[in-house]
Amino acid sequence: MKAVLSLLLAYVAITGSKSISDDAAEDSVYNVTIEGCGTAKFVNFDDLNKTTLVNIQKSMCLNLPKAIEAVDTDPERYRKWFGEHSKSRSDLVKRNLQKLYDGLTKTTLVYQNFQMLCDFAGSTAHSGGPILKVMFTCPLLYTLSPFCAGKKQKTMEGIILREWMFAFAFTYPSGIGSDIARIKARDNPDKAVKIGDNYEYFYCNTE
Repeated sequence: MKAVLSLLLAYVAITGSKSISDDAAEDSVYNVTIEGCGTAKFVNFDDLNKTTLVNIQKSMCLNLPKAIEAVDTDPERYRKWFGEHSKSRSDLVKRNLQKLYDGLTKTTLVYQNFQMLCDFAGSTAHSGGPILKVMFTCPLLYTLSPFCAGKKQKTMEGIILREWMFAFAFTYPSGIGSDIARIKARDNPDKAVKIGDNYEYFYCNTE
């Protein structure tokens, strides 16, 4: 994580005060209005991957309100990923999911290929965090299944949600597997509600 943050800082230093669109002026840039789900900018994407990401963003806008509702209506699902219920923690989970939903629907999100961030083993995608609001994607991401509902394995949608959670709710994207996430929820609920992966698995209703 520290190495990724260092590279993100390097990215900021390289681009300086320029906007993403300025920095990508000579690149392939697509601006897309996503019905019911805000807008997005894609830098250096082919049509297939761009369309996949648009459909994933649509899915998140459709399903995030259901996930927010499930915090109160599906106690077993909540307990599985966030541990013992408390009003303060469940309220925090709902606020964080709402922050993501508001970010998706009210912000122009940027997806960009930036190869320097793909040199780590297993790199799929990295959010620029609250400062940049940019999703840097890697080739490995596109080898995964697009949508996550009920799946145990990592998916594009789950990873993208986890990384945008970092950008909009400042939850920590640790990259842990679902088994470890369940253990953290059981043993340390206060920590689980701050880990982006636990939100990923809760949203996806992972098996």
